[in-house]
Amino acid sequence: MLEVPETFQRLVLHWTPDRALYIGGHTHPWDARCAGIYAGIGAGLVWLLCAHRRAGKIPPLPIAACALLLGSLLFVDVATLWAKLRAPSNEIRYLTGILFGGNLLLFVYPAFVSLALRRPGGPVMESWKAYLVYVAFLAGVYFFKSLDTSFAWWTSVSLSVFGFVGIIFLLYGNIVLLFVRSRFRHELGYEKNQAGDGDTPKPTSGAPPI
Repeated sequence: MLEVPETFQRLVLHWTPDRALYIGGHTHPWDARCAGIYAGIGAGLVWLLCAHRRAGKIPPLPIAACALLLGSLLFVDVATLWAKLRAPSNEIRYLTGILFGGNLLLFVYPAFVSLALRRPGGPVMESWKAYLVYVAFLAGVYFFKSLDTSFAWWTSVSLSVFGFVGIIFLLYGNIVLLFVRSRFRHELGYEKNQAGDGDTPKPTSGAPPI
């Protein structure tokens, strides 16, 4: 385990011994579920930046529905644990976290691109083939940790850190870009109204000429 204060581990990283994810004799800085979420986002960012960098639209409706379904498995995991229907499993926490993070990115990333670029590209996943390959890539991230080596631990932690920083950047970037665009549109509309008022002829006073 990386040497960080215990309070920081518990409150920020959600790390506790019973939720720890061990890879290659090392423990992941985050708990198993958060490690999966951020690793999924990090892996998704790597994939999208390489293959769909300018994608500015969410997937088509059927693919988007499937992405939401796979992402919602995390909540099924939480609900079944809360209802005490099964024993806790850090493997399931990690897997459902990866699926949640990777599929969440298919909605957050194109939103950012559509706001940041004047001419964004098409859907982030244009076909079922592209989406299934993407899901297989996420599954590969999950199975990669089964190598149980220091390199596998380093890769998982690196993806999680990248995903953690990336999702903060995307979410805050969306907020900032929305604010800037709304201000720009407001000022542009105000200038057009002012220009329109200047072009409108003013009525003359007095009686019309006979």
